[in-house]
Amino acid sequence: GCASAALWDIDSNPGRQHLGISGCGSIVTYKRGAPDFCSVIGRTPIKSGVHYFEFVTHRIGDELWVGLVDDISIVGPRTNLRAHRSAFTYYCGRRRNSSSSLRDGQASLQGGGKVEQRFEP
Repeated sequence: GCASAALWDIDSNPGRQHLGISGCGSIVTYKRGAPDFCSVIGRTPIKSGVHYFEFVTHRIGDELWVGLVDDISIVGPRTNLRAHRSAFTYYCGRRRNSSSSLRDGQASLQGGGKVEQRFEP
């Protein structure tokens, strides 16, 4: 079986029609023609302790961000997590644009609605 912490919750996601799930719930795919973004949460919330996360990405379009939120109401295709005060994300930077902006171009750690740390490509 799969560990419950590794399972994604797409059933209650307002953008579920844009998502596919496989690998006993541990692999999320984004369907062709979907909106620019759609955030997904795990089925089991993190309540305390120290945790290690590893995200394996098989394909990145123009950009990708992964991270944590403390407000499940922002899940789905409506809220840009990089700009939200309740989200803490790693942003890979834009692939198809040479913008030097940390907010919308360069790889960075973003938290609480602001850029915290730039990463070298």
